[in-house]
Amino acid sequence: MAKDLTKAQRSILSFISTYITEKSTSPSVREIADNFSISSAGVWSHLKALEKKNCLSIEPGQARGIRILKEEFKPELLSKLIPLYELSTMHLSGFTSNTFIKFPSTLLDNDKEFFALKMTGPDMKNVHIVENDLLIFEKTDEQISSSIVLARPDTGSDEDQIMIRRLEKNGSNWTLVPECDSIGATNCQRVIVYGILSLVVRNYGR
Repeated sequence: MAKDLTKAQRSILSFISTYITEKSTSPSVREIADNFSISSAGVWSHLKALEKKNCLSIEPGQARGIRILKEEFKPELLSKLIPLYELSTMHLSGFTSNTFIKFPSTLLDNDKEFFALKMTGPDMKNVHIVENDLLIFEKTDEQISSSIVLARPDTGSDEDQIMIRRLEKNGSNWTLVPECDSIGATNCQRVIVYGILSLVVRNYGR
């Protein structure tokens, strides 16, 4: 029965499902072994145990013939569509996007909403958030001091700028702090928060 899965078996099932979600094919035994730093024989032992528990099936003679059977680990349940916005096109009246990215839901809280932004400019370079990093924000209006947020000062002006900053409480006021020595902080009495940074994804490809 699936209820008696070991921690290692659950980890292997999650890895296989996430791999299928991202690459549309199952991993090889060698790739599973490399990910968990175990031998191929050790992987086969786990796979056979999972097959006996009806959590997956293995196509004989296929290098990438693993199929997930257990409902909660099925790849189609492990991906989440997240709207991708461009900071330069955001309007104070609301955000719209025709672009969505598929993101592994194992990395996100399913009870919360998220959106994504591509980092532009040097505004957060002192905390190692750089150009073209993919930023995943939890959608919330909660004001949490010292968190990195997508926010704007609330002055009632159409010139208020939406920005990625560290939010700091300063007495009864707020400060939107850039992590870049060449950019000044923004002080305001009221602030509107659109989201709190949850994850940073970086592509190291050429």
